[in-house]
Amino acid sequence: MEYRNGEDPEAIRSRYPTLSLNQVNGAITLYLNHRAEVEQVMEDRRRAEDAFISAHPTPGDIKEKFARMRRQMASRQS
Repeated sequence: MEYRNGEDPEAIRSRYPTLSLNQVNGAITLYLNHRAEVEQVMEDRRRAEDAFISAHPTPGDIKEKFARMRRQMASRQS
């Protein structure tokens, strides 16, 4: 995804410290050689995730708890 968004291999590598630059470049090469298939798998996964989220909505009390936690964290950072 990062590569599709214009990031270079070094920037991608910095986010995944367990990968070598050669591994990142290998993943990019695989993507470029099988772009249509990879894009289809990613789209299928996105649809499955969206369907799951629609079928299992987050209860309102949980949403409020997370919102409260976010506000508390933001107030601590200021």
